[in-house]
Amino acid sequence: MTPIKCLALVLCVLIPESPGYAAPPCRPVGKGINFYSRAREIELGKELARDVEREARIIEDPVVSEYVNRIGQNLVNQSGAGYVFVIKVVRSEE
Repeated sequence: MTPIKCLALVLCVLIPESPGYAAPPCRPVGKGINFYSRAREIELGKELARDVEREARIIEDPVVSEYVNRIGQNLVNQSGAGYVFVIKVVRSEE
């Protein structure tokens, strides 16, 4: 039996801030101009997430999902990105 190969795909689903939610402080990612508003970035993230989920095979195993999500959320917390990330595992031959 060969081990299942999977690819962790970080889907950046940008969720609008809800009451009581305090977004972490953002830090500059790089130099240059950002042509999108925060609201537009959120909408683009949602659209991309829908596209990927329609085409990819998402692994629904709760143990695998929780493990990968925990690692991903630790990275997100350290990044200072200022957005909410939804992390899912995609089955892939790559």
